[in-house]
Amino acid sequence: MEFENIQIGTLGWQHESWQGGFYPEDMPEDWQLDFYANQFHCLLVPEPTWLAWTDDDLADVLQSLPEKFALYLQVVSEVDDSKLRQIKMIKAKLASLLAGLVVFSEFGDIANHYAAIPVTLVSKKHELCGWNWSAENDYVCSGAVCGVLPALSEDAKQQAELIKSFMSSIPKDALGAPFIVCAGASAKEDVNIEQVANLKTIAELLGY
Repeated sequence: MEFENIQIGTLGWQHESWQGGFYPEDMPEDWQLDFYANQFHCLLVPEPTWLAWTDDDLADVLQSLPEKFALYLQVVSEVDDSKLRQIKMIKAKLASLLAGLVVFSEFGDIANHYAAIPVTLVSKKHELCGWNWSAENDYVCSGAVCGVLPALSEDAKQQAELIKSFMSSIPKDALGAPFIVCAGASAKEDVNIEQVANLKTIAELLGY
């Protein structure tokens, strides 16, 4: 999928801390994905969520997301046949909406199991061939272009530097790329949607 600019997204869209702030207090849970997709154009789906998806769930996802949306699946545990079957089923149902997999692993060959789908590896020890970028921490993103932030600083200057660093890393012929926030100020904190909104605004002000 080609991106016209940087696309900020998050790990998951169902966060209790977003209720009453990002989501209206009385908004039904079934409407949250539609609401999210009106504000952001990419999403990293947590592994437990997509592993539980049924055909009916995928039909709902298709109804909720616009055509130009990039959906990524988080992969954090070891590969097995049931997981591969589920990924294959999701790919068959979602087609081009499924933009890729984001694999968190310290096993160097894990990405080889997903040859038919673009893979971004997030790892301390291994890198895939091609593109790579690090958010000034021990983790390196490599493979298919997708920036992944394990945590998001609340400092606006640091946020701006992260965006500039990431955008300078992508191929010169690319106008943009997905940029996923996985947690708050620390990896143990929930995604702070206010800071994600700030990050999105900063990216727009920087012309990305």
